[in-house]
Amino acid sequence: MIILLPYQRLVFESQFSKEEIIRRLIAEVASRRISFGIFENRREKFEGEVSENGFKISRIIRYRNSFRPVIEGEFSPLVKGVRIDVRLRLHTMVMIFSLLWLGFGLVAAGESSFKLFLQVGLLAVCLFHLECCCSTFC
Repeated sequence: MIILLPYQRLVFESQFSKEEIIRRLIAEVASRRISFGIFENRREKFEGEVSENGFKISRIIRYRNSFRPVIEGEFSPLVKGVRIDVRLRLHTMVMIFSLLWLGFGLVAAGESSFKLFLQVGLLAVCLFHLECCCSTFC
C-alpha cells in the first residue's frame, strides 16, 4: 500500500517515573516563539508544549520547512514506569494543502486522459499510461 501522507505511531516503555520524563522533556523543549532563522541561537533542540498528560513538539531548525513533523505523545502509567505513545505527523495545514494539491493533480490527469481517449481511442490511452509508468520521461 502506498502511503501518500507520512504518519507513524511509536510506543516506548520507560522505567523512569512520569515526573522524571516530564522534567527531562522540559529541559529539551523551548516554548513556541517567532523564529529568526540563522540569527537565532537556542540551546533547546525542540519547541512546543509539555504537560502532565503528554507533549506536542517539533524540531527547531534554522530554515523554513513546512514538512517537518509534529511529534505528539501521551503518557500512560505502567506497573513500573511509563508507556509513551508517540505520533509523528505533518502539520494539519500542510496535510490539507497536500491533499488538495494531489486532488487537483489527479483531476487534471483524469481530464487529460479523457480528452486523449476521445481523440485517439482506448488503446492509445492505455499505451500512453503504460509508457508513463515504465519510463522516466513523463
